[in-house]
Amino acid sequence: MPPGCDREADLPIRKRRSARPFHIGGLTLGAALVFSAPPTFFALIGPAGADSAGSASSEPVGGFGRFGLAHVDLLDLHVAREAGVPVSREALPAAVIADRYGRAVDAGAAWNRWSMYWDMIERAPGEFTWGPVDAIVDRDRRHGMDTLAILQGVPSFRAGVELMSDGFIAPRTGGAPTRYSAADVHQPFAPPPRDLYAPIFLAADGSGTDDPAVAIAINPANAWAVYVDTASERYRPGGFVARRDGWAATEGIRAWEIGNEPNLEFFWSGSAAEYARYLVVASRVIKRRDPAATILHGGIADHPSARPWFTSFLEALDAEGKRSPVSGGPGESFDVSAWHWYSYADRLRTGPAEVRTMLAPHGLADRPIWATEFGVPIWSEHPGPCWDPKSPWRATLDEQAAYVLQAMAEGVAADVAALIHFQTYDDCGNGPSSYDAFGLIRNHRENQCWEAAGRACWRVDDAAFGTPRPAFHAFRLAAEALDGASLLWRPAEDPSGWQRLLFYRPPDERVSVVWSLRREALAAEFFGTGPSARIYSPAGGDIVETLATPVAGRLRIDLPPMTNVNDPGSGRAVMAGHPIVVVETDTAAPFRAELSALPERSGGRIELIARAADGGTGVGAIRLLVASAPPAAAADWPPPGEAISWSADPLSGEMAIAYDAPPGATLYFGLIAADRAGNWSAPPATAQAWTIVDGGDLTATPPDPMPTTSPSAMPTSLPSVTPTAPPPGATASPTPPPWGELRYRIHLPAVRAR
Repeated sequence: MPPGCDREADLPIRKRRSARPFHIGGLTLGAALVFSAPPTFFALIGPAGADSAGSASSEPVGGFGRFGLAHVDLLDLHVAREAGVPVSREALPAAVIADRYGRAVDAGAAWNRWSMYWDMIERAPGEFTWGPVDAIVDRDRRHGMDTLAILQGVPSFRAGVELMSDGFIAPRTGGAPTRYSAADVHQPFAPPPRDLYAPIFLAADGSGTDDPAVAIAINPANAWAVYVDTASERYRPGGFVARRDGWAATEGIRAWEIGNEPNLEFFWSGSAAEYARYLVVASRVIKRRDPAATILHGGIADHPSARPWFTSFLEALDAEGKRSPVSGGPGESFDVSAWHWYSYADRLRTGPAEVRTMLAPHGLADRPIWATEFGVPIWSEHPGPCWDPKSPWRATLDEQAAYVLQAMAEGVAADVAALIHFQTYDDCGNGPSSYDAFGLIRNHRENQCWEAAGRACWRVDDAAFGTPRPAFHAFRLAAEALDGASLLWRPAEDPSGWQRLLFYRPPDERVSVVWSLRREALAAEFFGTGPSARIYSPAGGDIVETLATPVAGRLRIDLPPMTNVNDPGSGRAVMAGHPIVVVETDTAAPFRAELSALPERSGGRIELIARAADGGTGVGAIRLLVASAPPAAAADWPPPGEAISWSADPLSGEMAIAYDAPPGATLYFGLIAADRAGNWSAPPATAQAWTIVDGGDLTATPPDPMPTTSPSAMPTSLPSVTPTAPPPGATASPTPPPWGELRYRIHLPAVRAR
């Protein structure tokens, strides 16, 4: 980390290391929780009737981290287009580049997403300039960040169009020109490359083929295939640069995004069918070099064109797969569906659901979804349009921080497997007169590209150069609090006007993110699950940690109001109030662990219906208690059976257990349950179910005195239960105690004026 990035002043979460630290990393289990956990163990489904979503894993495909930033470093800082000609240059000093990486790592970012522009690399036919790209990939590697490389752009001599004297772009095959301004035509993003439909590979007999299984080389007539092959072989793990520079076996680019926002004409002037071919070519080339690579289609802009364009693209992809078949079928062209959601934090909730409905008819419902861009620009300081408080889709500094926390929480809750904020710094936005200040961090002194706005409020603060905005601290808090987390429950909006999301973070924590949906301050109140809670709240641009102590059963917190007015034309908000993050270590065992009654007589295989519930980290395992005499107290039960992974809803659910019993026995059953933090419930004082086992086949080998249990799939309909009077000593299940009976009183510091 460069000098200046490890100062105590740069740690806005005060006492963040004096309290119990966050658990950063993958899924683990509490030491006291001794059972195996199949993948279904982590499939989380909220209570019946609740708005909930599950997550089968805390990490996106490929073992990547979940959170990232766009443009920590980018090719534009090292190559300039001067009159349409790429020229190597260094826009920023090395110390500033180092500071950018130091800030990104401090924020908890695992990704750097940037564009590997074809026209900046192939500057003349067959002449590739890789030096600036080598340097960025190596800097990403040295700072422990994965590179998400966007392959886009086309050199003018490779384009299927030509530039006209008036600045328009005309197809080489004729037709109406695409109307670009003269200022835009030097950015060769949009046109499809020539010879896109030429065979991708050459077979052994010299003929062209699209099938990588019979390919021996790239077809030189398909220039796009040549470029993609050269880039992927150079930067893949074990590729040219890795061998040359002695990188570890896993180091290199493992994820590639093919194009950017192809549903917008500025980035793709071809058809959806041409883009499908563009993706198929790139995917087959990369997978031939690196079968483990992760391929993303270009991030789809959240725009009115998105749904019809994406539907057309998927149909074209099916057609392309049939036209040019390979063993993988139509779905072989992308591993991840990439999307861009801006300004409205709740689009990270509703957008993924819409995407899944579009993917499902094409057999692609299993594709992970990544938000490769999300963000909101600020208006309230340089370089934002400070003269326009209602500037569409923008935010104040504090509102931007609120957006970041909400969007990241909503994305994790919606099982968005990777979330990449656009962008790290303001850089030059969408041009020097765009006033688009998306950055979590203000530009350095050396990176001021903005045109003078001529407004009194629009001024540069020299002391602010290179300093984090409140949104930076919000991103870091979310990255820490939600690292490895998965959704427990999304309750409906509280009638008083606040929203809460609950997450489980291994091994033993429950994380709540709570915010106001009203324009007035509110108090939220809900049950706790441990002896104390750490509350993270905004204060003067920082995040302040406050310890909450039990008072009388419930946690009550004050929520800042919603303030944003930047929904275009309506004056409504594009995000809600500033979220509060509550982190609790779960020390309370499940409050329900019981069995349904059994018929008086059963066959040799008894199917027990277990019910368990936990309001903290969720039920993780159960154990069956079996006795041959009615227990009169909790201590009378024999040792429990082996732990069985809980596969039902972790908050409250039921599952079937198959138990093979000896013939002729009278058996008494009880149940204990553990949450995922490893807290086991106490044995019941009396039997919860009992039955007499029929004689069965006396020639069969008798089972062990204490038969083992095994979970079975839940039947379509539950077994019929015939209530009977229990034998002496057996009673009905006791009423479960209320869960989380801990009350918290917390004291939040006053928000400091900025």
